[in-house]
Amino acid sequence: HFHSALFQPAIDAGVSVCPIALRYEDENGSRNPSAEFTGNTTLVQSIWRILFCHCVIARVVFTPELTVESINRRMLSRAAQNAITTELEKLNAGCPFDEHVPISDPGEIPDSLQSA
Repeated sequence: HFHSALFQPAIDAGVSVCPIALRYEDENGSRNPSAEFTGNTTLVQSIWRILFCHCVIARVVFTPELTVESINRRMLSRAAQNAITTELEKLNAGCPFDEHVPISDPGEIPDSLQSA
């Protein structure tokens, strides 16, 4: 569920939004539900499952940016949700990635992802 109020600051500032699709996978690239934080799951339960999971890989997909011109926050929220849903459906269908950028050090930002 997307909260449209969270998009209002972007509209007020007149800046674009770049929705990010996030999927947790195991070492074989299959969806890994260990990191899910949904429903009645508590934060402690979620952290516990992650800590005792053999392997959790976070797959991050940046969707095309959404402009905020002539759009209200509910429309922007729906557009962001649709963009993320589309990317997650591609991942679930096994579509190949456009670009794979491995990061060995979580504090490291690859040159290809740094702003100019």
